[in-house]
Amino acid sequence: MSVNKLKNYYVILYYNQTTNIMKKLILLLSLLLIVLLSLFVYGRLSENPLDRQVRLAGMVTQKEGNFKFSMSKTLSRSERKELITRTKECITRSLELIHEPPFDDAIHFVLVPTRNDMKNLLGTGIGGTAFPKDYESYPEGARPDVNLIYAVHGGKHNALGHEVMHMVAFLKWGQTHDFSPWFEEGLATLSSPETEDCDGYTFEQRYVYFLQNGKLIPPDSTMNFYQKGDSLIQRKIFYNQAAYMVGYLIDNYGIGNFKQLWQNGMGDFEKIYGIPFENCIRKINDELNKKYSEPINFSREAFTENCIK
Repeated sequence: MSVNKLKNYYVILYYNQTTNIMKKLILLLSLLLIVLLSLFVYGRLSENPLDRQVRLAGMVTQKEGNFKFSMSKTLSRSERKELITRTKECITRSLELIHEPPFDDAIHFVLVPTRNDMKNLLGTGIGGTAFPKDYESYPEGARPDVNLIYAVHGGKHNALGHEVMHMVAFLKWGQTHDFSPWFEEGLATLSSPETEDCDGYTFEQRYVYFLQNGKLIPPDSTMNFYQKGDSLIQRKIFYNQAAYMVGYLIDNYGIGNFKQLWQNGMGDFEKIYGIPFENCIRKINDELNKKYSEPINFSREAFTENCIK
């Protein structure tokens, strides 16, 4: 065989081998692409509604032990770290208030900077809400798979600590016996004064203003009291009145008695505290009327501001 023919032979052989290798690589890459695409589609189809919600909202999710945090992607890494630390501090503060040890329950926190971000996420601009997965009264099909907290975290006045207290109290004490909102909202508001203190007043000062101006919400026949109407001012009266009353009971009778009230209901109030509920309210009001003999200096305009932006 001539030298030229031998060269041509090896060139053709090399070309064929290279072509076969390329064909195999293309086939492998095609199969890999099909596998990855299948995994992506399966992931999307099997994705739970909450994960889909935060993904579509452009949030990033980070796991820390038994907690999962979904946060705005606009936050820097250090800002996300600070927010996680602050959330854990709220949990510690809540546990200390009710004298309970740490827990290992899983919680998913969905945290947004503003009410407007919450509106974009949920369709309503609430400050926050907590959904314990074992709560009894969910409508059919509405029960979450995990303990879930939505909260506005931005600004000095935010709902993060408030919603954390709701969840911690449920995980430690269960659901209130009477489904009593003043127990629940009173404790949550008491634990996180920053949700309401943009007016510069204390719970006591606000309660005194309600007392002096005939704005206190009276208890009903079940010895519970409820928010009247959906206006901002009615909500603020209810939350602050409840916070002061819960604080009074804890400060004067101890957290253990309040836990009993939470779990046994208002029917056991006199048994627990040694005084009928209406007499307890009268005692609170008499003490404050004596302490504040003159009308309190109070700005109604400042009080009616919505603290959580």
